[in-house]
Amino acid sequence: MKEKIIEFLNNMLNAEENENKINIKEDLDLSEIGLTSINMINLIVYLEDTFDFDFDDDELLLENLNTVTKIEECVNKTLLKKVEAK
Repeated sequence: MKEKIIEFLNNMLNAEENENKINIKEDLDLSEIGLTSINMINLIVYLEDTFDFDFDDDELLLENLNTVTKIEECVNKTLLKKVEAK
């Protein structure tokens, strides 16, 4: 999962930064490398489509989604809730 998140972010952010390739690390604050609110919406849609779930509104906070590690934890937590609900 972490690899898919990093690949998506790399593709999205590096497409915008043609001159300077961004190297995304797991605990790097994504806002520091230019993640915008539009990028965040694209990321959320990508995650929901790729992993077949919907975030709860209370999970969609910047502090839950500002690093790859936190994104992965949030997705795992949401997927676990989905499984437990069945």
